[in-house]
Amino acid sequence: MNSPFEIANHTLDLLSRYLENGVSIHLVNDRFELQHLEPSASEHLEALTPDIQKSLQSLLQEEIGRPLQDGTILPLSWIQRRHYFVTRHEGAEVSSTVPHALRFNGNLDRTALRDALLHIQRVHPMLRASVHEMYGVLFQWIAPAAQLDVEFKDLSHAPVSSREAQLAAFSLDVMRRPFQLNRAPLMRPVLIRLGEEEHVLLLPLHHLIADGLSLRVINDSLLSAYEVYRTSGHADLPAPSSTYADFIRFHHSERSRTENKRHLDY
Repeated sequence: MNSPFEIANHTLDLLSRYLENGVSIHLVNDRFELQHLEPSASEHLEALTPDIQKSLQSLLQEEIGRPLQDGTILPLSWIQRRHYFVTRHEGAEVSSTVPHALRFNGNLDRTALRDALLHIQRVHPMLRASVHEMYGVLFQWIAPAAQLDVEFKDLSHAPVSSREAQLAAFSLDVMRRPFQLNRAPLMRPVLIRLGEEEHVLLLPLHHLIADGLSLRVINDSLLSAYEVYRTSGHADLPAPSSTYADFIRFHHSERSRTENKRHLDY
């Protein structure tokens, strides 16, 4: 195995086997480290040699489109795989968007709101995720830093009689915009000003990173952080006890596979 082509093929095969065994691969300071590698999997999975490390970083940079120093390769859960298949192969991109909005009454601190949005990105890895299919190998890339643009729309000058109708039409347009799965973040915050003391935050998210249950967690994190930033200018909030990334790791764990086998046998 001397040619770059052979090394790349072997790298992709090994990456696929790592992901199938629930192993996440963390890139730190230009070096990959295996995480959550269980003893049963380590026996038949080879280590990341320097040649494979170099090949994997080259493949990732080509796929993600920029030089990389830090980040995490994470497998998809079975639920995510199903959503990915529907989105990519049945043309259901728009229906894969989870519509979400929050209405704020009273004086709104836009700086504090943006800081709160960045905060929930920092503490919830899935809000920094992009989804990739690299030469047939499906994975998600968790970016190390939070990056977010908040679009702003001012409807305060619209006639009061038609303002809500314009809000509904604009919101529908935002919710219908497709996401690029390989470009994080897979959420699109849009702040709408209806009046001096009335705003609506549209927060559509792709179903690959959120569902109805997780919206409650996101709301709690966002509103708590906003209140702290608004009153003190900084947030000193505890990290969540668990995240969806933790669920994915459990989903692929030996304990989970054993439990699934028990149910199938029954």
